[in-house]
Amino acid sequence: MRNTYPYLFCTLLALLALQSCKTASPDYTRLLQGYRHSIHHSDGTSTFYLSNEPSNSKKKSVSPYYWYSKNQLHQTTGDYHGKLLDGEFTQHDKGGHLKQKRYFHMGLKTSLWKTWDDQGTLLTEENYRLGQLQGSKRYYEKGQLSKKEHYKKGRLNGPSINFPTTDSIITAHYRNGKKVERIPLTKKISRIWKGKKR
Repeated sequence: MRNTYPYLFCTLLALLALQSCKTASPDYTRLLQGYRHSIHHSDGTSTFYLSNEPSNSKKKSVSPYYWYSKNQLHQTTGDYHGKLLDGEFTQHDKGGHLKQKRYFHMGLKTSLWKTWDDQGTLLTEENYRLGQLQGSKRYYEKGQLSKKEHYKKGRLNGPSINFPTTDSIITAHYRNGKKVERIPLTKKISRIWKGKKR
């Protein structure tokens, strides 16, 4: 009986190791499933990953699809015919400087997108979900934050804040893509109080 314990222990360790391999990170498994491709053009090089999913196998989206066919990148809305971009997308200029870093999931924009100028200074940061702007979008001038917006399902929703100088702020408010008047908190409380008195 004592001789079987080491074998059971080794078997248990092997099963645990096998289970941890099955739950590998999504990025690692994506690298194994998709494949990396590069296109060289007059401005530099675009490098991206493509999905192994068969064409037209997913539910259609109203957001633009980004896909690859015949050594070209394409963008169409509602449908696609080729391999969908899936994973990291980078664009470098002729000198090898990073200009854009984007992410796609099954051809749709996703996650954090960044752009840089020729000197490597950050220009924009924007977040996407299911092909639409979702969350904050930031604009930079000379490395300093110059404007910040908030989006929901591709539309401005919430505060839009401009920083024209280091000591001034201009704020506008949006709801579902339309500019709205911001009611001060004291007026809101006053309206609620009057409403309860009636």
